[in-house]
Formats: sequence, C-alpha cells, structure tokens
Amino acid sequence: MTCLCVARRQVKKVSHKASKVKTICKETSTPQTPREEELGTLDTRITLIQALIPIGLDAVAEELQEEVWT
Repeated sequence: MTCLCVARRQVKKVSHKASKVKTICKETSTPQTPREEELGTLDTRITLIQALIPIGLDAVAEELQEEVWT
C-alpha cells in the first residue's frame, strides 16, 4: 500500500478569454518515504491502542464487580 502526502504549488488557470489569467493553488501528490510511511503506521497503531484502553478497563471493572457481588 502506497501512501501519498499532499503538497501545494501555484498554478495559473486560464479562462476561455485569453486576457484573464487567475492564479490558484493546486494540490499535487508525492509519494512518502518509507520512514514517513512507518511513522504513519505507528501513529495509527497508537491511536487504536489508546481507543481500546477504556474498553479494556470497563471489562475489568465489570469482572471485579461480579467478583464482589458473588
């Protein structure tokens, strides 16, 4: 899987009337380096783990409550 990062560059847009030229920003895609890809994957893993921690803590709390009441 190849990830892309977005870079901006100035581009001139020409209308159907040759006298009008408008400068706009156009987004271009450039491939990421393997290091950037690795860091993106690591960030994703960390985010997923952080999202799962509260779920795990809730499960532990439920088990402890069951132990206390039985």
